[in-house]
Amino acid sequence: MWRRLFSDSTLGAIGGPLGTLARNAIDRVADGLKRIGGGDAARDAAFTVGVITLGAKMAKVDGRVTAPEVIAFREVFHVPDEALDQVGRIFDRARRDAEGYEPYARQIAELFADQPDLLEQLLIGLFRIAKADGAVSTVELDYLAAVAAELGIEAGRFEQIRAVEVTEWGDDPFAVLGLTGDADAATVKRAYLEQVRRHHPDRLAGAGLPPEFVAQATARLAAVNAAYRQIARARLAAATIDEPSESATR
Repeated sequence: MWRRLFSDSTLGAIGGPLGTLARNAIDRVADGLKRIGGGDAARDAAFTVGVITLGAKMAKVDGRVTAPEVIAFREVFHVPDEALDQVGRIFDRARRDAEGYEPYARQIAELFADQPDLLEQLLIGLFRIAKADGAVSTVELDYLAAVAAELGIEAGRFEQIRAVEVTEWGDDPFAVLGLTGDADAATVKRAYLEQVRRHHPDRLAGAGLPPEFVAQATARLAAVNAAYRQIARARLAAATIDEPSESATR
């Protein structure tokens, strides 16, 4: 996602708060450049600046940015060595405080309203940063929920993501599928197939998601598969337990 971000023409094409932050941080855009709307390079660059900004504010929201969080950011979003300097400048500017994330999230949501998969994978990446330095705190969860709302991700979907990324999902595999434990077999299968469709790496790669997000989806699909197998095994075991015979109860 980084290859076209840092040209002067691309930076000049980013509008809104994301463009302002990027130009102030990098300060190498020629005077007189005007906003260019609708170009793929501009959209790519706006998304990338948004990733950096929301990631930096995610790291800062609990009061301090830790080394594990910075490392997690690099790993989740695959920042190449040649982009570290420019990315670092934007990250450092954004992490000065955790406030003011809303306009950045809102601009990303508007630019990529036609790519909900991309927005969801962005949120999952933010969860990975939150987990990097230990348990996810209440204030971090509040931030993630607020960002999800700005991105247009429904509360139910947010809870599904949280169930995989934060809780010990093996304790409640139904939560991974967005269900409760009383869901019947047909409902479980429908939810499972929907999750497979949603997170299948071939579909997301075909939709143009960056490789790092496709890798995230692959890991999430593994969790969905494991949850479904756990439910199936538990229900099979319950179904094969012999009922006590009448004579055995006398």
